[in-house]
Amino acid sequence: MPTTAERESAVFMMSAGRLPVTLVRGEGTKVWDDAGNEYLDFVAGIAADNRGHCHPRIDEAIKRQAETLLHVSN
Repeated sequence: MPTTAERESAVFMMSAGRLPVTLVRGEGTKVWDDAGNEYLDFVAGIAADNRGHCHPRIDEAIKRQAETLLHVSN
């Protein structure tokens, strides 16, 4: 079975360099990789930059919405 990095390199256009890290969990401003190493996330994406990773109130709001209606196509 291919690794995450091998699967990624097969399907993504590599327009920028990538670090050899596979992040598996986030909480607040911290993220963890698949080896258990902890990092301070200085490059949080648009979904995590305002409240950090896994903010309980945001998680609950997403869960409620997903249980109601997740997506409607135009």
